[in-house]
Formats: sequence, structure tokens, C-alpha cells
Amino acid sequence: MYRAKEKSRKENKSSFIFVSEDLEKRIKEKLEVERELREVLKNKKEEFSVLYQPIYNLKTMEISKLEAL
Repeated sequence: MYRAKEKSRKENKSSFIFVSEDLEKRIKEKLEVERELREVLKNKKEEFSVLYQPIYNLKTMEISKLEAL
């Protein structure tokens, strides 16, 4: 929450910004996942792969689509 307060002061002394602890935690988690993905792609490691899950048509019992996981 301190960052929001500091940002508010810098932008306009009469403005304010609300940030909950839960929102801050979710933002940090998302940023960490994005950072890790960028690192894997940057290093071109074999750690990142796409897996496909078949989606079956229950009437025909045939694969109708594939879902990337």
C-alpha cells in the first residue's frame, strides 16, 4: 500500500489511490509468473512445452477439438 500512497503524492497531492493487500498479493504473483515465463523463453530452455488435451464429441466418440494446456 505504501507504493500507492507514494504514487498518489507524486501525481497530484489531492488525489488518492486504493489498493487492498489481496490485490497487491495477486499482482505480485502475476508479475512473478510473467517474469518466469520471460526467463524460460529468453533462455530457450526445454522447460516450456505445449500439451494438447483432446475434446471428444460424446455422440460420435470422436475427437472434435484439441485444447492447449
